[in-house]
Amino acid sequence: MCGISGIVGGGTVGKLISRLEHRGPEGWGLLTEDGEVITSKDYDSLDKRAKGILGHNLLPIVGNNPQPISDGKSALVFNGEIYNYRDFKAKNDAEALFKILKRYGFDGLSKVDGVYAFAFIPDINSEEVWLGRDILGVKPLWISVDGRPKFASEAKAIERDAWPVLPGERLVLTKKGIAERTRVRLERVPPKKRTHKDLKKYIEKAVEKRTKGLKEVALLFSGGVDSTLLYVLLSEHVKVKAYTAGFPDSQDVAFAKRASEEMGIDLVVEELDLKQVEGELPYLVKQLETTNVMKIGVAFPFYIASKKAREDGIKVIFSGLGTEELFAGYERHIEAYKQGGWEGLNQAMWDGLETMWDRDLYRDDLATMANSVELRLPFLDLDVVKEAMNLHPSLKLGEMKKQVLRQIAKEEGVPDFIVNRPKKAAQYGSGVDKAIRKLAKRRGMKPQNYLEWIANRS
Repeated sequence: MCGISGIVGGGTVGKLISRLEHRGPEGWGLLTEDGEVITSKDYDSLDKRAKGILGHNLLPIVGNNPQPISDGKSALVFNGEIYNYRDFKAKNDAEALFKILKRYGFDGLSKVDGVYAFAFIPDINSEEVWLGRDILGVKPLWISVDGRPKFASEAKAIERDAWPVLPGERLVLTKKGIAERTRVRLERVPPKKRTHKDLKKYIEKAVEKRTKGLKEVALLFSGGVDSTLLYVLLSEHVKVKAYTAGFPDSQDVAFAKRASEEMGIDLVVEELDLKQVEGELPYLVKQLETTNVMKIGVAFPFYIASKKAREDGIKVIFSGLGTEELFAGYERHIEAYKQGGWEGLNQAMWDGLETMWDRDLYRDDLATMANSVELRLPFLDLDVVKEAMNLHPSLKLGEMKKQVLRQIAKEEGVPDFIVNRPKKAAQYGSGVDKAIRKLAKRRGMKPQNYLEWIANRS
């Protein structure tokens, strides 16, 4: 995980790099307008006026592989993980992607197992830049074509007129703007399977491939079925430290503590209070680039948990994000079933899955990367997604939502009190929503106005 940025044809890339320091505080890199690669571990050495084409912020997880990478003819900056990089006789995932794009172009992305956002220059002398993003939009990428085209991992780095590169998009940029634009999407296959045997194997494999090379990871933990199942599966491969953030009387804290006691989970609980929420909100509102009450409420416990993980020296944190869309976990899924039967439910799950990038993925990426912590999401592994969406919806919605996932959790030894726990949204389970309402009321404001007031003061 890292930050990437650039300006087609060259410009003050140093400024973009400096705005993304939190995404990679352990080093920076720059491809100059003359094609030279400059890297450093010291941000004090970065000139914000530095001219260049590509920029990179380094957050090394396994090994230390500075970017941009270049062979003198082509160059790449990349944010993500390529799990099958060894298939391409590469030393790391960035080198693998570089080889793939050089040899196969955009078509080679079909060979990639992973998540990514990248900027690739096929010919350093051509002033042409290729941009690409993974098919679900796990890794963010923003662009502006106001003047000379710019791009960056976060909208705030570009400052104005930024819009997202969509999941699965492949763009060819020149100094004049977008020269080519295509998009790859997941095929909506009618669900037919009525057994979860293969799904369980895919989930286990998704966890395994995301832990290779790691000794210890953090886990966003609520004591719910998703995070507890993840704990069990992660523990087979690495040391796991679970993190929960919430008010002392919140449901998440209570369930997390009980799960910890019964399962022997190494749990760190950050018990929140109003003063802490008030103190952290200005930075979080700025980092999340939004004053949306629900997004801030959901992100706050994730932000605090990842902050504690970073303080403990852990750079990778896992989350169960994705299960609500894959296994019918929302109330709107019940409504979709009532109105359109199994077909209506399946359509609603697909619609939700395809819009996660805007609603959930960018929010959680910003919340964790604000603390220089990489977020990994095994339930959004493409094999897991395809298998889950091939399951008949009747396996997902039964007496409870996410029925099939609860069954897998039970088979893996997750206690019944967790397996049977109803879903509660993060902002409600942690008590943060109530805290924002209280803080707003103190100032005679509605929650939305309060967050807007904070944003305007920052």
